[in-house]
Amino acid sequence: MIDSMKKKQVDTLILFAGIATMAFGYFVYSSTTFCHYFGSYCTEMEPFHVEAGIGIAIIGVFMFIMAFRKDQRDYAEVFICPKCETALPFAEVPNEICPKCQTELEPLEGFYERHPELKDK
Repeated sequence: MIDSMKKKQVDTLILFAGIATMAFGYFVYSSTTFCHYFGSYCTEMEPFHVEAGIGIAIIGVFMFIMAFRKDQRDYAEVFICPKCETALPFAEVPNEICPKCQTELEPLEGFYERHPELKDK
């Protein structure tokens, strides 16, 4: 429950950061000068404002899309084989089959609660 809430908060943060980045990219693209209000000086952006604006907006679009990703696997997730008790990260076994004994792997989290007979080994 807590993990899903954290993921939703992170996704919301990424969503708003993506929208802000796209807006800033549009601002850079559409204006040729940038005035710094605290230091009261302006910078001419004419030579690179189009390329920089498009690049920043593309980063914002990427962030926006990442906020709506579904069913993303946590590549730091660790699996364990119930037969040989070998722990493997998901990145090494994307098919969730143990390479040693060809048994289906289980998530490490809560493994010993599900298999108390293996806890004392």
